[in-house]
Amino acid sequence: MKIDSDTHHSTTPYLDSGTLASLRTFLEVYPDLEKIVGPIARYILVLDANIAASDLIHKYKNPYLKHTAIEETVKSSALELCAPIWLDHEMTESTIPQVSEKRGIPETTLRALWVEYRTQIIWDKSLSEPGASENCDGDEKDLPYIKLFEALNADAILSRDKDIANMGGKQVDLEFVFSIQSYARAASYSVGIRIGGTIVTTLSAALLLQLARGLSTLITQLPDWAKFSLLALVCIITVHPNSRERLAKFSKNLGGTVASLWPALESLVELANAKSLEATLSLDKAEKLLHSSRN
Repeated sequence: MKIDSDTHHSTTPYLDSGTLASLRTFLEVYPDLEKIVGPIARYILVLDANIAASDLIHKYKNPYLKHTAIEETVKSSALELCAPIWLDHEMTESTIPQVSEKRGIPETTLRALWVEYRTQIIWDKSLSEPGASENCDGDEKDLPYIKLFEALNADAILSRDKDIANMGGKQVDLEFVFSIQSYARAASYSVGIRIGGTIVTTLSAALLLQLARGLSTLITQLPDWAKFSLLALVCIITVHPNSRERLAKFSKNLGGTVASLWPALESLVELANAKSLEATLSLDKAEKLLHSSRN
């Protein structure tokens, strides 16, 4: 695991929020475990051109940024980003040329950014034209987004266009994405720990001993999310009364392993509680934003 060096040299184990996607896949393979641990949140948003353009500008101005908030949240699997193929037409034929002229950004650069950016989007190729509606109260160019929102029963349309609500859609902006981003970052920890806590109740004492003896070898072979889950598992063994008693019987065989890990394990318990609360609060905020938007 990496150490987070961005926050005042914190010793908190660093987990990329993309870890959450791996944890989701793990729970999908073991559905019985998911029933105990609980589902990982996922929202479906339809992407509008104004937000897409804003993200391209942000990427251009910050070339060393690995991911925008939208990209990170999609990568974490907490957000599923969909769009009508009309968006691609709107971006390439209208929005990108306009942004290039207005912002003084080379059009070729914006187009290259868009080619990469669009790969994260799930496209609906049936909605290729703006269409028309007798009851349209806004820009008819927004109709494909409204239609896809309705067809998918999506959570909302990610847009700055307030007319979306007047046309029958539910509109959220980047504040919603930031809340889901915070959730994904915190849930990467809390879900991993819950998985560890569930697994430990099924392990025999002999297997716990084998696990502890092989810890150093296993850690070097596992991906980051699995390393963290393993550490979380050992942590919960230590704080769970029954597991701790079972583990104590093997303390002589374990030597100094537990003793050397103990301070880190105590810190991990505190981290688990903090991240679980953080994930809950972030999700609550996202839900409030979602329900406060009218449709």
